[in-house]
Amino acid sequence: MWGLSDYRSYWGLSDGAYEIPEISSLQAWRICCRDNVILLFEMAVGESEEDVLAVYLASFDRERIASLLNRTTQDRQLPDYRTNLGS
Repeated sequence: MWGLSDYRSYWGLSDGAYEIPEISSLQAWRICCRDNVILLFEMAVGESEEDVLAVYLASFDRERIASLLNRTTQDRQLPDYRTNLGS
């Protein structure tokens, strides 16, 4: 299972420049925006800060989401996922 740092590393979000701070007291979400795609990480509250329950991607441009999902690096690929993008 991937943790938050795995997703941040995979999508190049590690430096924090892409993160939008959450202002609620629960801190149940981590919100990032990169390449006109909003990446919303649903976190397990009260657990480790690494535990991600779900990841949501949103954009008005399907190609940008598809590009993020199809990104591969030499040593890793995304875990299994579902999408409504269609082919």
